[in-house]
Amino acid sequence: KTEKCVNEVIDLTIQYNGEYINAVFHAISNGKTENAGDVWGGNYPYLVSVQSVGDKLSPAYHSEVTVTEKEFCEKLDKYGIDFSNDAEKWISDISLTDTGMVKSLKICGKEIKGTEIRSIFSLKSSTFDCKHSDGKFTFSVNGYGHGAGMSQYGADQMARQGFTYEEILKHYYTDVEIV
Repeated sequence: KTEKCVNEVIDLTIQYNGEYINAVFHAISNGKTENAGDVWGGNYPYLVSVQSVGDKLSPAYHSEVTVTEKEFCEKLDKYGIDFSNDAEKWISDISLTDTGMVKSLKICGKEIKGTEIRSIFSLKSSTFDCKHSDGKFTFSVNGYGHGAGMSQYGADQMARQGFTYEEILKHYYTDVEIV
């Protein structure tokens, strides 16, 4: 069965304007995929935001990470941030992409990219909010991965609804051709 599937597509490529695409993917989106430019910068006209509603059905769609104020400061130590004011005011000026991913935020006035926060605190995605309570910060996270390109969980949900692989690929990779 696997060999049959592989043999059916072995000679096919996905192209945009006659060029091979970078067919990036991630595990679970936040309900919409990200514009690749918002994740990595640059211009990827075939990697633009699309709906991926099946992702919200995933049991791994939502996750949380909680750290103490001390751990929060230690993880951000390399930025030389002055944490002398009230912890309730440490996070401000949250900037979001059109899909809700944290583009950047300020911690005690120091701007940090959402992708950096994701990495520093081992968050599953950059779609998060953060609340402070009882001396702890809790990150509430939706999705899993960078969010650009094809969502594996969303593609699986589309396949279960009867969409073909061509329809799924053309949904997640905008204006491409399968050649």
